[in-house]
Amino acid sequence: MTELFMSEWERIWARRKTMVSFVIVILLSAMSTFLLQRGGIGFVTADLEVPLHALNFPVFLLKELGFVLSFVLLPMFFVDSFNGEYSSGAYRLVLVRPQSRKRLLLAKWSSMAAVIGIFLTIVFLFSQIAGWILYSAPSSVSFYPGEPSYSIVGAFGYSLLYYLIFFLIYLALLGLTSFISSIMPNAILAFFSIIAVILATLYAPESLHYFLMNGQTTFQVLNGTGLYPFFGSLLTIILLSYGLVYGIWERKDWIK
Repeated sequence: MTELFMSEWERIWARRKTMVSFVIVILLSAMSTFLLQRGGIGFVTADLEVPLHALNFPVFLLKELGFVLSFVLLPMFFVDSFNGEYSSGAYRLVLVRPQSRKRLLLAKWSSMAAVIGIFLTIVFLFSQIAGWILYSAPSSVSFYPGEPSYSIVGAFGYSLLYYLIFFLIYLALLGLTSFISSIMPNAILAFFSIIAVILATLYAPESLHYFLMNGQTTFQVLNGTGLYPFFGSLLTIILLSYGLVYGIWERKDWIK
């Protein structure tokens, strides 16, 4: 399993699009930091704004980047990993060897989840450094109306939980994208299909709006609002999409 993971990991970073995405994340972090610093405020919701400071800057930077990550960069990265390797024949080169399809799929998911973690870690470290350089730190902070105040240590823990929920949302997005990519080998069709699915969630129940309104949803979840519908829908999407992809991979002939 380790060898398959390392093989998948090397193929991911050998693709130019991965490095381009890596650079784009850094540039977007810098650009969003500049825009937030000029405005001096962060929007919890469309109608609720709070002044920025060192303790809340990390969550608002990710909230600004969340739309681009979930709507453009990550779908592009996921589709390229699944469909690009199918088109290039990389699957055939791997599966002609005595490798289990299940293990290859798990290695692919694990490596992409690791890349998601790297992207979020970059944003988190960047936001922590920029926040403490650009702003002063109050003795306590309340992130959402009606929430208790957090100390500096508590605010750091809140930020970690905020990023962790984004990570879970992106794992669900990975499941949806891998499912669509598995039934649509054409990369362009797969990409626009996942974009259409993400847009369609705006017309679904509110508990499914987190693919586009991920920052606002995460604030609400950490405040205890809509906690069970959020995790119920998230867990359902993860289990259903990953299970369907596993079934497709077990039956599909990737050698042809």
